[in-house]
Amino acid sequence: MTAWIKDRDKVALIYREQTYTYKLLMTIGTGFRPLKINPNGIVICDSEDPLDQLFHVIYGLLNQRPVFIGRDSNDDLIGRGEDLGNVFLVATTSGTTGRKKYLYKKSSQWLDSFGGHSRCFGIDSRDILFTNGSLVYTANLYSALHILSIGGTLILSDERNPKQWIDIIEKTKATVGFLVPSKLRLLSRSIKETWYYNIEITTAGEALNQKFLSQLMGKCPSLKVHHYYGAAEIGHVSYIRHEDLLEDSKSVGRPFPGVKIKIDSEIIYVKSPYGALQGQDYESAYDCGEIKPNGHLYVMGRKDSQINNNGRKFDPIQVAEIVNKEEKVLDCIIVPLDRGKKYGLYILCVELNGQAIQEGIERTVMKSFPRWQWPVAYRFVSKGIYSDSGKYDMVRIRDLFTEFE
Repeated sequence: MTAWIKDRDKVALIYREQTYTYKLLMTIGTGFRPLKINPNGIVICDSEDPLDQLFHVIYGLLNQRPVFIGRDSNDDLIGRGEDLGNVFLVATTSGTTGRKKYLYKKSSQWLDSFGGHSRCFGIDSRDILFTNGSLVYTANLYSALHILSIGGTLILSDERNPKQWIDIIEKTKATVGFLVPSKLRLLSRSIKETWYYNIEITTAGEALNQKFLSQLMGKCPSLKVHHYYGAAEIGHVSYIRHEDLLEDSKSVGRPFPGVKIKIDSEIIYVKSPYGALQGQDYESAYDCGEIKPNGHLYVMGRKDSQINNNGRKFDPIQVAEIVNKEEKVLDCIIVPLDRGKKYGLYILCVELNGQAIQEGIERTVMKSFPRWQWPVAYRFVSKGIYSDSGKYDMVRIRDLFTEFE
């Protein structure tokens, strides 16, 4: 984090209207003392405050101690039996399953990727980056550390009301931002009149659909949205800038600098200096995909999300794509059943009003797909169910379907 030394009087961070220069940030980080370090040497941060989370991470970086952010009843076991050499962060991932697993990330996996991230999205030390939510979500933390590492300014927000995000962005004159797609949807819903503010927002972690993107751009004509694809297990994979994204929202773009991609039996494999193996071999998060002649990568869903009904294979993402085209649908997600993929899938629909739309969606699915591809159940909600990261909370969503487990 050489920027802390190069320009010590520059504003590094703004949080709840409190301003921190790089000098102050470094001073607090140096004197910071975490409340808990587990028997394996892992710094445990169970605070929900993103500023406190950031100070824990800065402490860990300065003192070469791995940090775990989050609440875990077994936090004394984190790191047991693991090689913690050069590990700076213990992250958790649950993907689409809602089941937690630990990932041990080396500082070089992120620090080495910051340069490519800056070039791909045109971010430099003059930028002011807005991000919202807990740093337990690694993409939020990555964005925060990236802007600090290059000497920019971080606007850290824990405000839940998306109308307030707009006020903060305008007041701090933010030039770039990071928000997961579900938070972009919340932002879009809060905008009642055209918003002409000029900002570039990068998003990741969930798919974007063309209908939503078009609606968002209609409300925010000066907004540019960039998207990148990756996974906690394998790091950054590919990116797509605003111009290409508007033409084809299903594309996740071209590989990041230094990343090699291959497809084997429909599975995406990545050899990346930013992954756990740091370029030594190919890794996979077991997403399915293909590379088109234009060099763009297309992700078709996860291998383990496919339905196998008596030998007939089907990917329920096709149902989600049809449902998302309905006028009143904000988004829908797929929740696989534990007791066997042959029993089908669930769809959670986020809709705007009324019973009529629910019946219309079911009719659309029945007309578009054979019976064996229909979901076994629907749940319609007026508000998305999100985790602290801003992504869908798969644990709570699965609770809507306990009668089928």
